[in-house]
Amino acid sequence: MNKNIKRFLSYLMVFSLLISIPSTSLANETNNDNGSLPTTSTPIVGKPTTTIYQMKQWAKSKGANQLFIDLANDFYNISLARGVDPAVTYTQSAKETNFMKFTGVLDASYNNPCGMKNSAGGGDYDGEAHKRFNSWSDGIYAQVDHLALYAGKSDYPKYSADLHNWYIEEGNGNSYNVSALKRNGTTTDPRHFSSIFGKCPTVESLGANWAPSETYGEDIVKYMNELYTFPYSTVIRYAGSDRYETAKLINNAAGISSDTIIISSGQSFPDTIIASILAGQLDAKLFINKPNSVTSEINSAVNSGSIKTIYTVGGNSLPSSFKNTVRNKNIEIVDIVGPDRYDTSALVAEKSTNNSKVILVNGNSFADSLSIAPVALKNGYSLVLTDGKNLTNSVNKILNNASEVIIVGGVNSVSASIGDNLKKLGKKVSRISGSDRYTTSISIANSYYRETDFVLTASGNNYADALMGTVLSKKLEAPILLVDGDRLSTSQINYLNSNKINTLYILGGNSSINTKLEASIKNLLDK
Repeated sequence: MNKNIKRFLSYLMVFSLLISIPSTSLANETNNDNGSLPTTSTPIVGKPTTTIYQMKQWAKSKGANQLFIDLANDFYNISLARGVDPAVTYTQSAKETNFMKFTGVLDASYNNPCGMKNSAGGGDYDGEAHKRFNSWSDGIYAQVDHLALYAGKSDYPKYSADLHNWYIEEGNGNSYNVSALKRNGTTTDPRHFSSIFGKCPTVESLGANWAPSETYGEDIVKYMNELYTFPYSTVIRYAGSDRYETAKLINNAAGISSDTIIISSGQSFPDTIIASILAGQLDAKLFINKPNSVTSEINSAVNSGSIKTIYTVGGNSLPSSFKNTVRNKNIEIVDIVGPDRYDTSALVAEKSTNNSKVILVNGNSFADSLSIAPVALKNGYSLVLTDGKNLTNSVNKILNNASEVIIVGGVNSVSASIGDNLKKLGKKVSRISGSDRYTTSISIANSYYRETDFVLTASGNNYADALMGTVLSKKLEAPILLVDGDRLSTSQINYLNSNKINTLYILGGNSSINTKLEASIKNLLDK
């Protein structure tokens, strides 16, 4: 019998079961006959059970289209952002698109990773019935949001402009509660029907719901099990020809989009650490430059037309010609600079809306400030600097308004008397330290990143390549581990073994962290 006829008959049989389903349900999404769910349980929502590296290796083994392999990063990051397991999203797309070889009515021009139809629905073999997304990002967000809606995720359903417009066309616009849905955010999913909320908490239960086939979800789980047989972890190195090129690579990986940019000197670690805290507070993009010069990356950002405000932090100077160009584009320039690094840190702290918890670290040692900056960014803490023995008036003011102060480093870095004086003022004071910069770094990781999917490593002897590490650490909620020489310490090995690491990022070239250590890390993660 012709394959298409067989498929048509199967759809016809399913259609007889769909008569009682509300018109807002998906055309090819059906209820199980008795409403029960399969006994097996593979959650749709939850922490990632796979890695980008693993996804790509599996896709390559299946002879996937290169597009599908290249989009693994997008599948992973968008799924992660929405709280859906990327293993589910990626394998479902593989099933729906035949690894993006598109043997059905769709092709790559649709930017449609899962055969999603328009709000009105239509036939499987009708290309016009399927949604054409503006980008692959939009298409993947739609797929992920549809899965999250099916799974009953707490911040769903969201507002869908496509669906709202369709309701209006159908004369049912008043039934779509726009304001309530917008409180949960927006989605590109054109079939974001509230009626399917919570119907499929597991992958297995997608069968006879997302698609007519009762084994649909089980087929995806089989793909997931194949995926898990490939190596889980990978090591990625970001290394440019100099610190500025390395910074550009890290910025690209972080993928921050904002109408505000922060610029600090690439030759001053305290200025850049302080600038990274400001970038975190403002959700801004951070750049480093040479004094009296402008990198091509900064020029591109300014010429993009999307920038409204530029902050310069610390003793950084921009060419007057560049400042004139910026002002002619109606971009505001705000200089944040104190008489020294300590007062500059206080000026940034003053901009924070919450100074109840403040981190105090030695501003003359890059190692401790680099290790603790991710904690400040992750938790929204302010960070101020000291010379280890004294506090400037402006730093004192910030600390006086705090209820809790976290001191980083031993008493040689921040004196015992500073901590004692803060306690006398009624502050809750804690200290996190180690015998050296490396043990302090691992102590911070153990205290604030007990469960992490990602780790960044940087040289404890040279700050240049690691300057922008805080940008990536914020996005990944990852610690920065400082390493020395060509081997890991026992405590660092124990930390990596205790976490199921997705990706370990090396910041800098071979002069910072050599290839021998990189090979050792790969071997450790592959065990």
